[in-house]
Amino acid sequence: AKRIVNVVPSDATRKGWRVLDDSGDADRLEKETKRLKVYDNVRRGLVWGRVYGAAIVLMVLDEDIPEAYRQNPGRWLEQPLDLSRVIRIRALVPLESMDARPHDVETDIRSPHFRETRLWAISASSSAAGNLAGKLVHRSRVLHFPGEELPPYLRQMNNGIDASILDGIWDQIRNKTSVDQSAALLSQELNVSALTVSGLEGISTEEQYALFQARVLAIARSKSLCNAVVMAQGELFENKAASVSGFKDLDDNAKQALCAVTGMPSAILYGEAPG
Repeated sequence: AKRIVNVVPSDATRKGWRVLDDSGDADRLEKETKRLKVYDNVRRGLVWGRVYGAAIVLMVLDEDIPEAYRQNPGRWLEQPLDLSRVIRIRALVPLESMDARPHDVETDIRSPHFRETRLWAISASSSAAGNLAGKLVHRSRVLHFPGEELPPYLRQMNNGIDASILDGIWDQIRNKTSVDQSAALLSQELNVSALTVSGLEGISTEEQYALFQARVLAIARSKSLCNAVVMAQGELFENKAASVSGFKDLDDNAKQALCAVTGMPSAILYGEAPG
């Protein structure tokens, strides 16, 4: 499950990206990208969005706040972002769905953001948001990373967030895990010790049974201590290999089913050579 969640965000941000223009500078945003830890914060947003159904990266800004909002700057965060008033980006803060929840939805059908979250509510108990905890933030001030897309009515029932990508594939993850657990159990039973004792059918009293138990214990102890078995006349000790035929087919089917529901080839999901 961890690999399924992480592989796409990690690959998407591993090499990073550059913003090119006609200035001749290889990457004019390189210093700011490093200062703001853009790649790490985008990766966290992608990972948390895939796991929890929604995550945001909050843009903490220095702005030229209008006079009407200077007494209550928290209300200014509810207004759409005005790029002409932005002085600089102070920080990028990734928040998962427990720290930031959809508060209000765009209801204007003429808007290109119809049915999308209009305001995000930062949890009042969120230590990750610092002094912005308890505030409402306009969607233009955050980078939103959704999970598995839900129809609008299901998203509304789910408190405005999408589904975790693990929800739809959990059965196949569980099936593959069950096969792996069965393999671990089978590996302990590949060699079965068989002890043949003559006269076993003659054991009829508790005292005879206690003697038989003591004999079996002595054989097991000698094998454990010195890797040798001392047998009496009429006794036979041997190891028999258990058959695991058909297990590979079960394992292959479980792996292929997980590849199918995730949409990831086995070369990516399992690190196997392409075939």
